[in-house]
Amino acid sequence: MMPKPTLSKNVRKRISPDDVQALSLVQLAYVRKYNRRSVKAVKDEYIFELFFQLGIDKNDLIACNFPKTRNLQVDEIIKKIPKGEVKTGTIDSYFIRVTQYLKNQQVYNENRRNINSYDLTLSHRTYFLRCPNCGKSFENIAKYWVAARVNILEDANYQGEYSIVCAECKGA
Repeated sequence: MMPKPTLSKNVRKRISPDDVQALSLVQLAYVRKYNRRSVKAVKDEYIFELFFQLGIDKNDLIACNFPKTRNLQVDEIIKKIPKGEVKTGTIDSYFIRVTQYLKNQQVYNENRRNINSYDLTLSHRTYFLRCPNCGKSFENIAKYWVAARVNILEDANYQGEYSIVCAECKGA
């Protein structure tokens, strides 16, 4: 069971924590497809990926207040948009467009409210895993993860179990 997200005081009045919902894998795939085809592709990808990859608050995105621990994909996205170029209206407009696109693709409930940053933050918590070896977080896509066997140098006959670790550290 997923933990309920904590909402700031001014958002609690508008959105119930029970109404926040992580996107499904199918919805995430459609959003990424939409972002690649969009007329505003660079900004759309920027908005979506920063919310999804970093799990940040809307105010942090507007202020360009990003965590120090990021991956290369996030750093490349950040380089694409000049600091301070994404405003509240840009973000709200993006969520309206992407919600309508998902509804047109029949993968989002027609009667549900528009997707918002809290849905993407919950999606981040749902689809990101922390490496048990190095502690970095990566999306649950196979290319970011490997199976590593723990071996004990003093005992050549010991064959440890395989553990899932990130492809970056490979359990070393």
